[in-house]
Amino acid sequence: MVRSFRSIAAALAALAIPLAAAPTAPADVPTYTQYACHTPDGAPAPVNGFSSTANNGGSATNNCADGGGLTMVVPTTAAGGSYVSAAWAYNPPPGIDVASVTYHRTVANVGAADSSTTRDWVAPGDSCGAGVPCSADASVTTSLGAMWFASFLLQCQSDSPCHGPYAGDGRAVVDSVAVAIQDTDVPQFTRQPNGDLFSGGSVSGTRSVSFAVTDNGGGVYEAAFMVDGAQEPLTIVDRNDGTCVEPFTSAPPCKSAVEPTLELDTTKLSNGHHTIAVIVYDATKVNAVSSAPMTVDVENPPSAGATGSPAAAGSGGSDPAVTSSGTPSADSSPIGSVRLALFGASRNGRLGCRYGRIAIIRGRLADSDGTPEKGATVHVLAVRGGALVATGLTDNRGRFRIGVRSRISQSLLLESAGIRPVRVRVVVRPTLSVVASKSHLENGQSLSLQARTPVRGRARIAFQVQIGKIWRTFATRRLSTNGTATVRHRFTVTYTRLTYRFRARIVPGAGFPYSGAESKPVSVLVN
Repeated sequence: MVRSFRSIAAALAALAIPLAAAPTAPADVPTYTQYACHTPDGAPAPVNGFSSTANNGGSATNNCADGGGLTMVVPTTAAGGSYVSAAWAYNPPPGIDVASVTYHRTVANVGAADSSTTRDWVAPGDSCGAGVPCSADASVTTSLGAMWFASFLLQCQSDSPCHGPYAGDGRAVVDSVAVAIQDTDVPQFTRQPNGDLFSGGSVSGTRSVSFAVTDNGGGVYEAAFMVDGAQEPLTIVDRNDGTCVEPFTSAPPCKSAVEPTLELDTTKLSNGHHTIAVIVYDATKVNAVSSAPMTVDVENPPSAGATGSPAAAGSGGSDPAVTSSGTPSADSSPIGSVRLALFGASRNGRLGCRYGRIAIIRGRLADSDGTPEKGATVHVLAVRGGALVATGLTDNRGRFRIGVRSRISQSLLLESAGIRPVRVRVVVRPTLSVVASKSHLENGQSLSLQARTPVRGRARIAFQVQIGKIWRTFATRRLSTNGTATVRHRFTVTYTRLTYRFRARIVPGAGFPYSGAESKPVSVLVN
């Protein structure tokens, strides 16, 4: 059934997503987060970009450093005629687009179910006053249009005395704010990496490269080497006096232009040819640029402690590419006359596997005439460390089938006598579920969604709602150390009977040893 425009508009309003902002903030636009007042671990944070105003006895103070928050107080007045207010506002720097704001606040002696108050609380995605009582404690996430600012306002209009439902001051405290900032700018090399690692000839020991890179969004954040398609550990290229370190507390947090140097310990690589590039990420940890790959001949003496497998050491060549049909490409000539073909892997040698399942590596060994290699031993080794993972034998048709239990994504080498090692990347897809606190609730009530996964690591959970045929992200949360993430939303403008469909999505961060994943949707009825 196709929803009417009114019902779709109500659904968008209920999630505080402005209709005009929808085209400018699609769910897949990368973002980075600026934290204010307190970081996720509870540490005090500066309030960069925030400013305060107060009128006629109202006060706005910053108590974040003392464990409090951005505090707004309005007094009780005996007569009208004066506009009483206290406010804090976040104004993004020029050129910055705010995607959403998540905050936690407490409000006291402001709203009421009747007209016993003249005070109003107005904040992104959250308001209360006469006829609309305030919840004392709330966490709110609201999506904003490009270039919007976020304001938190406690006020009394001038036509009546300022008072709440009870005696005493009205108070609102915002003790944590997370501003998700859109960033579509991709880093750019202004000077390609160069140094003694890429000087030509054989290399050994620790080598380095220097380069220059710019980014017009959140700034240049991290860089790493890509060795034979596998990313090495990331390094922060410039801490920018401490602001370019997560959690970020300013926008933009990192420098727009840097000229760093990266070092690579080649003794941790097997001897032979390797394809090496440099990848650079901006503050989103999504936008990235990779340098032109270079072929490097590593030649360390045996005492240098190379960790490559015995068959890989001194192989004299890079791993052969694998086509989608499992046939090695024309430039992947074997050492001898034996060829290894993989089945079921993608063109770049990737093999998918669900978390907790066994990855099945299938292939065939045959000579150049197609004659199968019967009874040949195939070893599966870890690229890092060269540990033996599994072993299999070919059958009478030269085919093999080897099961590998992999709890995380990893690169493996397939080795057999007479061939160069063939690389395969096992990519583990984690399981993910989302649980709703209620399946049926009324307008004005709150819903909690909790995403759960058995995996751990540096990732975010995107909570999405289905609008028409599109899944739109309305909140993101960092994956906790216990594998969960929770978001809470209060429905305030769902005036018609609507069924919402929600799901959760894993957004991998740098170094997250799994692929992304989506949960099955859950339905919630609101009327």
